[in-house]
Amino acid sequence: MLAAPASAGADALDRAHQSGRLSTPAYALERARSLVDLGYVRRRHPGTERHGPHHVTGILRDPRAAVPLLRGDERREAERILARPSDGAGDAELHGWPEGAAMETLCAEVCLH
Repeated sequence: MLAAPASAGADALDRAHQSGRLSTPAYALERARSLVDLGYVRRRHPGTERHGPHHVTGILRDPRAAVPLLRGDERREAERILARPSDGAGDAELHGWPEGAAMETLCAEVCLH
């Protein structure tokens, strides 16, 4: 069972989750995706708000717990969002993101390792 997901208020994603249009795991993924590709999420859920850096920890906690409940493309997307950045040449085993694929949008505010 997932904990209550992090919410930033009453934006479009919150309303979709509260109405049952988004399951809790799908909501957690979409909320995390809004950190890295807000335009994509806003096209699917107009009215989704941008979150400040103080919300990042809670927003990224939720998809980590939801990964086992997600399937297919949703699961792969959650794992991609949660992957740590690559250390470039120091990441010989490629445990991080491929070089050039780091989440510049998120890393502009806070970069998580």
